[in-house]
Amino acid sequence: MSARKWMAALALACSGPTMAQGNLGELLDMGAKQIQKDELVSLLSGLTMSGESFTNQGGTIRFGYKADGTVSGGLRTADGREFPSTGTWKVDDSGKFCREMIRANGARWGDCRYFFKLSDAYYAAETNDRGTKIEKRVFEKK
Repeated sequence: MSARKWMAALALACSGPTMAQGNLGELLDMGAKQIQKDELVSLLSGLTMSGESFTNQGGTIRFGYKADGTVSGGLRTADGREFPSTGTWKVDDSGKFCREMIRANGARWGDCRYFFKLSDAYYAAETNDRGTKIEKRVFEKK
């Protein structure tokens, strides 16, 4: 992905309601609702999701999801290094989204998130506990 497209995606991720970082309790108190399984599967199928990295300060993520349960994309660090990955995704009955990924160097990793919607904005949280940190996510249809 070109630097220009990456920066545009990051700008979109940081726009909208000013809840880019905070905790889930604050988001729920503002009226956010958890996205349930069927809606989340439908939403993710055939879209690209981008936003700030949970684990790499200053980094951004961008992943494309397909209806067949595959995903590809990666992390771009604050200093411009890129770490592409491919893998699979699923959503369980509680609405928890999980990925099993492999980096280009063969390293395996995975993560799980819950997704929430407030107005037209989307947020991810590692757990559904009120004190959990949230990050804004931008969903773009391909």
